[in-house]
Amino acid sequence: MNLEVGRTLVHPRHGAVSVTERFFREVKGVPTEFVTLTTLTNPMTISVPVDNVEMIGIRELLGAEQVDEVLAVLVHSDEDFSGNWSRRFKRYEELLASSDLRHTAHVVHNLWTRQETTGISPGEKRLLQKAMSFLTEELAQNEGIGDREAAEQRIGAALNTALGR
Repeated sequence: MNLEVGRTLVHPRHGAVSVTERFFREVKGVPTEFVTLTTLTNPMTISVPVDNVEMIGIRELLGAEQVDEVLAVLVHSDEDFSGNWSRRFKRYEELLASSDLRHTAHVVHNLWTRQETTGISPGEKRLLQKAMSFLTEELAQNEGIGDREAAEQRIGAALNTALGR
């Protein structure tokens, strides 16, 4: 994975991050290379050993073809989220932790359609906001979309299509 300073990546728990620094630090007597990541949504920095980047689930931004797949999932998700609230919530959290934006899109699709049709709990609303934030931030970083407002419009259009609007 390319970890040069200035590059934008995706952290599974914090969303889109920018590589701001590479440095060495001694850990248990061994010089270890670290990368500093700064979140794009709030001013938080995270230092991660370079050797652990992939294990943590940090990944490259999606390409244009993958963005189309994510938007297609927003229109039609075949993921089954039946069951009681606590089981659905646990499944949503598992999918969001996976760092796969297609999984995030399944969560957004399900929570959005459930909110628009039958309503959702306050916990699910918070989870929907978190998932929408991850989705919007990453899509905004994609060259084909360009900014947050355009990403929100594309997501909104896909979700409205899902509801037949």
